[in-house]
Amino acid sequence: MISSYRADHLEAIYAGGLNHKPGEDTIAFGKHAAALQIEGMSYTYLVDGVPILCAGVAPLWPGVGEGWAVASQHIYRHGVSAARAARRGFSDIIERSQLHRVQTAVLVGAPRLSRFAQFLGFEREGLMRAYGSDRKDYELYSRVM
Repeated sequence: MISSYRADHLEAIYAGGLNHKPGEDTIAFGKHAAALQIEGMSYTYLVDGVPILCAGVAPLWPGVGEGWAVASQHIYRHGVSAARAARRGFSDIIERSQLHRVQTAVLVGAPRLSRFAQFLGFEREGLMRAYGSDRKDYELYSRVM
């Protein structure tokens, strides 16, 4: 079930375990749970009341936003339904907010994340060298409407 995102959803994912070994950037991102609680711009995919995936778009300026998603360790049991919910959630946000561009960063060397971004309708734009606070390289993906 898709629900409005609340900061405690993301905090529960961090407390219960992420779907990957968190790097420095992932840990820092979790500290922004409350700031990501933007009405109509974020959502949580829940199964039996348990947050599986939190995602949304943080506005950058009119018409443009930065997409984000954080999954729990339970995503692997609900991968297909969570991916479909994510695609529907992003599409709803884009339409309702009248965005013409959403972009997101994907860690280089994470093919599963690249495929997920592409499934959501994002296309690779280029390499962002030393983009992360840990100086890791990321790929910029965007969805332009």
